[in-house]
Amino acid sequence: SDTINVTVEALFYTAGENSENAWDFSTDGRTQPTFYSSASLLSVSQGPIFSQVQVLLDANDVVIVTYTLFSGQHHAVVEPQAGPLVLGIRAKDVFVRFVSADIQADAFWTDENGMEMKQRRANWRPWAPLYTD
Repeated sequence: SDTINVTVEALFYTAGENSENAWDFSTDGRTQPTFYSSASLLSVSQGPIFSQVQVLLDANDVVIVTYTLFSGQHHAVVEPQAGPLVLGIRAKDVFVRFVSADIQADAFWTDENGMEMKQRRANWRPWAPLYTD
């Protein structure tokens, strides 16, 4: 099939009570991310070169995902953005997760630094853990 169904989820971690960093969490599963629960369509544009859809996932933290499909191409460009974040007292780290039951591969590609794609493998680390929870 030429169609792959993908769901985009926007989530965030917040810092613990005595932490300044949203990434200070245990790996034992106690810390779970929070889902942004609202979504609304911002804009749809279609033209001879590309079509684009913008979706607002959260108005408070301004989480927007832009999907661009170029004519004659078999992939989409997905650009998530967040901010400015209203932090208040606790730090917040926003991320976007792509979920698909249509993709069953252990290997996938991610954008490591905005300019370089890196192959990753699910549930694999190149080092032995220093400790376990």
